[in-house]
Amino acid sequence: MTKSLAIFLAVLMLVSNLSITLGKHYCGGKAVKTAFSLGPHELGCGMATMDTPCKDFSQEQAVKRKRCCENKYLRISVENNYDPPANIKANISPEFISAFFSTYLSFYTSHEREQIQYLNYSPPLLSRDIPVLVQSFLI
Repeated sequence: MTKSLAIFLAVLMLVSNLSITLGKHYCGGKAVKTAFSLGPHELGCGMATMDTPCKDFSQEQAVKRKRCCENKYLRISVENNYDPPANIKANISPEFISAFFSTYLSFYTSHEREQIQYLNYSPPLLSRDIPVLVQSFLI
C-alpha cells in the first residue's frame, strides 16, 4: 500500500510539472484528429496538398483564403510563481516559552514512582517433576 502510494505521488509530481499539449487537426473546417502530447507535433490527415487552399470558396471569400487543413494547439501547463516572504518576525513571549516547555516536559516525566508488584515474587514449588514423570528428556 505504501509503495503504491509513493509511486502514485511521484507520478503525480512528475505530471504536474510537465506541460501537456492538446492538438487538433481541422480538415475543411471539421475536426478530424485530436491528440495529447508533451509538445506541439505535426498532426496530418494524410493529404499531400495540406497547404493548398480549399476549392469551394465563393467570390466574397476570395479575400480571406484559408488553407484546406490547419492545426490548432492548446497548451496546458502549471506556473509556479511562489515568492516566499522576505522577513518573518515571530513575536514569542517568555511566558509562552515557559508554558510550552513545562507542558512538553510533563508528558515525558512521571511524578509518581510506581511500585513493581512482581519484583519479589517467587514461583511456587513443583509438586511433581513433570519431565521425569513423563520421561521426556531433552538431549
